[in-house]
This record gives sequence, structure tokens and C-alpha cells, in this order.
Amino acid sequence: MAKVKFNNVYRDSKLNRLVKANEPIEMTLERADEVVETIKSKKVKGYENFNYERVDEQKKEKKSPKKKEDK
Repeated sequence: MAKVKFNNVYRDSKLNRLVKANEPIEMTLERADEVVETIKSKKVKGYENFNYERVDEQKKEKKSPKKKEDK
């Protein structure tokens, strides 16, 4: 499973909840493609460019330099 973000709000019938725009959600890419295809096939105004992007799993951690204490 991958984490994806959709560019618009939509109601997911399998998750039984509203998925917000740019909310990272875990699902298979096959399921994400299915969601996009279903929404686009309904030709709802404002959802012509409905799509998703995969979110990288890598965490970007900021490492602060260690402070050296002089004794």
C-alpha cells in the first residue's frame, strides 16, 4: 500500500468517509486509479482535473548539530 493525496475533496464509499484535498491516505495505487476513473466518469463540474499524487514515505528530519560543551 502507498500513501497518496488527492487534489480535491471526495466521498469514499469503501472508507465510508469524506477524504479532504491534500490529505495523505493509505491505499493501493490500483484503488486510487479506480477512484479517479469513477469521479471523472461522472463528469462533475470542478472535478475535470481530479487526480492524485503519491506521497514519499521518507521522513525529512532536521538534524541539529550537537553542542560541544567545554569542560
